[in-house]
Amino acid sequence: MKKILIGGCSFSAGGINQYHIWSEQLKGSKLVEVKNVARGSYGQGLITQTVVDELIQSDFEYDFVIVQFSAISRSVGGNLDEVLKKIHNNPNEDVSEYYSNVDDIYNKDKNNFVSDKYSKLESSYYKSSLLKIAFLKDFLENKKIPHLFFWGWQQIDDKVYKEHKKIIDYIYDSNNWWSFEMFGGINEFNKFDLGEKEAVLSSDDFHPSKKGHKNFYRKVIRPKILEII
Repeated sequence: MKKILIGGCSFSAGGINQYHIWSEQLKGSKLVEVKNVARGSYGQGLITQTVVDELIQSDFEYDFVIVQFSAISRSVGGNLDEVLKKIHNNPNEDVSEYYSNVDDIYNKDKNNFVSDKYSKLESSYYKSSLLKIAFLKDFLENKKIPHLFFWGWQQIDDKVYKEHKKIIDYIYDSNNWWSFEMFGGINEFNKFDLGEKEAVLSSDDFHPSKKGHKNFYRKVIRPKILEII
């Protein structure tokens, strides 16, 4: 039986019965053996880390890897003030080149103050997040491990694409990336198929609904798995 490794955030994490998540449907299908290292609130850094670590620890004994990527600034904050405060208190390598500007931005006596410096900070997050995807792509290709990548929900728009075109084209330059239209993910696919109300849990929770997970598994994941077994 083929062994499948899954990485991602809460859109793919197992053990949440009320959602009947697509990864649980794959596991329950008995078509393949599944190991799921996806966890809620994971961003690209932890997604990449857990997938690579599991591959190394298992001596690369997987036949296929499925990775659902998450929000660009996952676990950083829900709005500009939260983002800047967290970076100010806990600078990290993703934004180190702009850290000297954070104090100036954060201490402005305005709510949601937006400046050219913040635009640079935001750009740094996008670049770091996208490069983590590129590194994982290279790692899997180097190890000759077949894989499937996709977004949980759309993270790229025309402005982001224009600014980071070369990196985005690079990570999309393979048959291993599934997307709805150009940059859509699970949510956009399900909203198109089912309508917004049926695709997500509620107006306050944009996680895919049970019907949404079933739709995504049946139309995207299952056909791909049948190709490889």
